[in-house]
Amino acid sequence: MPPRVSIIVPVFNAEPYLACLLTSLFSQTESSIEIIAVDDGSTDRSAELLTQAARTDSRLRVFLQANLGLAQTRNIALSHATGEWIAFADSDDWLDANALKLRIDRAVEQNLDLLVGNAFHFCESPGDQPRTPLLKHQSWNEVITGEEWLIRGSTREFPHQVWLQLIRRSCLLQWHVKFIEGIVHEDIPWTLSVALAAHRVGFLPAPLYGYRLSAGSVTADSSARAIQLRIQSYLKILPLMAAAAAQAKSQQLRRTLAHQAHDEGTKCLALLRKRLHDPARRAESARLILQSELFPITVRGATRLREVWRALRGFACCQFAVAYARIFVHA
Repeated sequence: MPPRVSIIVPVFNAEPYLACLLTSLFSQTESSIEIIAVDDGSTDRSAELLTQAARTDSRLRVFLQANLGLAQTRNIALSHATGEWIAFADSDDWLDANALKLRIDRAVEQNLDLLVGNAFHFCESPGDQPRTPLLKHQSWNEVITGEEWLIRGSTREFPHQVWLQLIRRSCLLQWHVKFIEGIVHEDIPWTLSVALAAHRVGFLPAPLYGYRLSAGSVTADSSARAIQLRIQSYLKILPLMAAAAAQAKSQQLRRTLAHQAHDEGTKCLALLRKRLHDPARRAESARLILQSELFPITVRGATRLREVWRALRGFACCQFAVAYARIFVHA
């Protein structure tokens, strides 16, 4: 009989944190689980620690590969999953002992396609951290469609973190949803696709997932290379969001998706304005932005004059970055 849930765990250089996560997974009160950990070419002892742990608990299945990136690693893990439900965990995080059982019980009780859980932040020890809920404005006592979740989230909060999600695996197979490879922020198009397909979405308000505030996260990496990769990823994600808006079934959903695309576009522009300081790299990224559909998408999704102004300011910043580099950097 297949397990009730498969937990997808991508691993890359997580040696200091793996014991914390694995102990929390092995301690789950839901015993019918499989843990699918894929080591993505770690250069520390992560692969060794995973292999050792798998010898002590057969519920852990370990796969080793060369470094391919987070999205492809998750896709590979999904291809090995056999559980009725799919959950995700990052390798430096932690789960309450009742997290999986409470999520699954709620999802089964409400006959859900997707359950959205809650989380809290911690720095060192999750047991010593106050559990301040990450999400505060979800439809906690309701079952709604994925489209309604998108619409409501546009005015309150729309969490795209995959580790908040519990998804029926048969739905994923039916929807043909995969992570887009070769980009970061891959959870944005994933969650958009899942939400547009889901008929029944429910919620669990208890903060049962501990998210570690780590200097090694994608958003914390301030290197020019990392910032450029984030900008390039946004330029691939935004046309997908705009296409989803254009194909939306209702005007309200169309406006919602267009405004979400606007928000992601302004985040991309903010990366260039505030965090990419090397003039040559700044000019290179600015040219990519100017050659893309970012500005039409961002302006089209604006709902207030200040949002239009913010987009235009970003456009001017890109023009200035290119001109400055041409004159002073010869880039």
